[in-house]
Amino acid sequence: MCLAVPGRVVSIDHADPEMQMAKVDFSGIIKDVCVQWLPEVKEGDYVLAHVGMALNIIDEEDAMETLGLLKELGEIDAEMGQEGW
Repeated sequence: MCLAVPGRVVSIDHADPEMQMAKVDFSGIIKDVCVQWLPEVKEGDYVLAHVGMALNIIDEEDAMETLGLLKELGEIDAEMGQEGW
């Protein structure tokens, strides 16, 4: 199953205007995520990301609730490849 996972934007790299990338913290795992489709995103925002693309900005409460539910289901570890991380 493929999931969109919430994460907090740590930093945004504005070096390439054609491909804006961000460092996103997924419960302690930092990944590079394309934020090109979300020009209004800023550091500290929570985004839903799927296969390296930020799809939407969400509020912190929704992000925490979703992460909690995913952890309960054991899905977050599998989705993030956390076995052995």
